[in-house]
Amino acid sequence: MLKILISYAYCSKSAIEALLRIRDDCDIILDSGAFTSYKRGRVITVDEYCQFLEKHQELFSTRFQLDVIGDPEKTRENFELLCKRGFEVSPVWTRGASEADLQYYTSFGRVVGFGGLSSAGITADAAYVVYAASLAKKYGTRVHIFGARQVEKLVRFTKPYSCDVSTITMTCRYGGMLVSSHVGIMEQHFTDLIRKRARIMALVQASCEESEAPLLLDQKNWWGHRSLAQMISYREYLRYADALEKRTGMKLFAAITPTHISSLHEAFCWRKQHDGK
Repeated sequence: MLKILISYAYCSKSAIEALLRIRDDCDIILDSGAFTSYKRGRVITVDEYCQFLEKHQELFSTRFQLDVIGDPEKTRENFELLCKRGFEVSPVWTRGASEADLQYYTSFGRVVGFGGLSSAGITADAAYVVYAASLAKKYGTRVHIFGARQVEKLVRFTKPYSCDVSTITMTCRYGGMLVSSHVGIMEQHFTDLIRKRARIMALVQASCEESEAPLLLDQKNWWGHRSLAQMISYREYLRYADALEKRTGMKLFAAITPTHISSLHEAFCWRKQHDGK
């Protein structure tokens, strides 16, 4: 299954239509869009979120509650209100929330979203990450980590049930390409190809048609949406995500915007065909 996370902030009519076209191949998580809206200075109301859930909740395997950045009390209040209105939403244990909050959320038997970990990063605030992970282990919480950056370290420190990454949509914006290896997934650039041509070509061989490989030597094929480098990045990401889940049991979701829906699904179909699944 193609694992996707999309923010409510990006759920336009066209985005929903695109997701409906590929839903049979997908496991789709809905994020409330609180972080995106927070950065834009926009407020999403519970009523607005409920109206969306009433129309589209069946499209998503997991629907995270509407959380409030930096306000654990309001976040819990929103969760209880959504439950009271009959919506089966997954709670968000945001940074600053109490251990009692996590115990309460875990009692519902749903995946609990952990917010505030990615902003700290593994190295910047390892103590908080270890603390959160220890509480999750204590209560048997299935954890989804939002906006993961250092996936391999997250697996080592927190062993979450799932997490999402936006790396896949950011790489080609800056002329990069994702390459999977035994140490994880790395971003490479055209200059890297020039210096390490044989190594990079060998790494992407599993995600590249024979006729496509020479085209990587032309720098223009490294830039922009649906560029060759981006399509190979999608395929490499999916290869890595599949291998990671088999190795660790952790599910990796691609946090995407509507622009990338059809292209990512195209890469999924390519992988399915070439991997014989």
